[in-house]
Amino acid sequence: MQLASTAFERTGYLVVYPNSWGGWWRTNTETMVDSLLKEVMRKYNVDPERVYLSGLSNGGTGTFDYASLWPQRWSAAVVAMGAGLFGFTEPGGDRPFVSNLTHVPMLFLHGKRDQVIAVAATTRTVDSLRAQHADVAMKIFPEREHEIVPGAGDDGATVDFFQHHESRAIPKKIDFTAATTTHARNYWIEIVEKEAPAAGDDAGITDAVRARLGSLVRAEVRGSIDDDNTVKLDAQHVRRLRLLLRPDLFKAGGNITIKLNGKTVFTGPLPNDCALYARTLADYGDPWLAYSAEMSFDVPR
Repeated sequence: MQLASTAFERTGYLVVYPNSWGGWWRTNTETMVDSLLKEVMRKYNVDPERVYLSGLSNGGTGTFDYASLWPQRWSAAVVAMGAGLFGFTEPGGDRPFVSNLTHVPMLFLHGKRDQVIAVAATTRTVDSLRAQHADVAMKIFPEREHEIVPGAGDDGATVDFFQHHESRAIPKKIDFTAATTTHARNYWIEIVEKEAPAAGDDAGITDAVRARLGSLVRAEVRGSIDDDNTVKLDAQHVRRLRLLLRPDLFKAGGNITIKLNGKTVFTGPLPNDCALYARTLADYGDPWLAYSAEMSFDVPR
């Protein structure tokens, strides 16, 4: 915080520095950061077009993880000296999930002589993102070690990247993966319930082991909204999902059609509940996360 403050002083940014409480990927830390983001967005005069995420070292690993967990919240993210896909493996989850990051502009910074986290963690992660056609850039500093800090080692790259990404958008195509149903929202799709592990001889299995086995099941949803107002969803290992919709997601007027795993589950006018929009806007403090229609469906078997 002390090193980076001079880089942000000239921007007029409101900068928040949360404490990870030992691990960014732990549920209690996620819940804290989620609550903190909502509080900041509600309480302060935040421009919703310019909401950024950055971190270095362990914070860089956490930045990549939270960009994957909540892509709908960010205008851009900068990862400095993070471990990327190779810093940790959640039990059964293997998060962060690359598929969730297609729509978040990201910049990766690393020193080639880093002795703490090898530069290969960044280069291999960027390769994986580019294979998914993600919006990603990378800058490697040949003579630097584990010392890439905004305003003190990054050559101004962090602030420059943010200032070149002053907008947000809600994509009409989503490829979404989740290991748990905690914070399992990706833009306008939310996984409410996922499948349990395949049944078998579970004699003697403790609740803790059963929970770990449950995290091995990856819930995946691919969704798209076509120009003819058709919502197409392909869900795997999902029992129930929820759509969080709003009129500006649809190009044409009239009815909408929702198809889930090839079956039509809804045809009719899009519900438009202004009170729901007001409540979700008040909850998140972020117009990009508010919605006026909430529709839940059991996944056809």
